[in-house]
Amino acid sequence: DEYRIKPVEEVKYMKNGGEDDQKIAARNQENLEKSASSNARLKSNKEIPGLVHQPRANMHISESQQEFFRMLDEKIEKVR
Repeated sequence: DEYRIKPVEEVKYMKNGGEDDQKIAARNQENLEKSASSNARLKSNKEIPGLVHQPRANMHISESQQEFFRMLDEKIEKVR
């Protein structure tokens, strides 16, 4: 049962008591657009096939990995 696939929990980045959800959503959308455009450039560049990463259809992140990244996010935000 502990190896069963669980949904990945979305981590919100907190800054000085928190940001409103619209700012977070806007930043996430910008990052998605940047990522999509850079992936499109990489895919169109046939000279460097090693840089194109194939997405994993069945990505699995355990609860301990989620907790680790959540803790890491909090530490990064405290430093800023």
